[in-house]
Amino acid sequence: MFPRIDGLRGLEFGSPGQMREWLTDLVVDGRKRATFGLLAYDYVSENESVETVGEILVVLDNDGREACRVRVTEVRQVRFGEVTWEMAAREGEGDEDLAAWRQGHLDFWKRSLGIEVSPDELVVWVAFDLADA
Repeated sequence: MFPRIDGLRGLEFGSPGQMREWLTDLVVDGRKRATFGLLAYDYVSENESVETVGEILVVLDNDGREACRVRVTEVRQVRFGEVTWEMAAREGEGDEDLAAWRQGHLDFWKRSLGIEVSPDELVVWVAFDLADA
């Protein structure tokens, strides 16, 4: 289950530690404006619903404290193999192209979750903007 802060769902990026700090900083700085989650792992197994447009999420740092709030602007469920460069680039993580983005995500999911993601795996793309405090 996602953490709850002031009745809102919390959003934690990447793995705890340096990765989470870097990704959270990208959000706060305005460079990261989207994220991807695995439908089966991040939502179904956690008994969580997919985000909705207009929903406010609390971005949490490594210590579980609020770093900022974001407002969901768009949500799409697509197969991993159908992710477009436009969607991937909104993550703002500095990937050179779609192939590099795909490999980085496959490596992350394998390393952190032990999951082999196929091109047919459903992912949830959540786009957002910083919300007013």
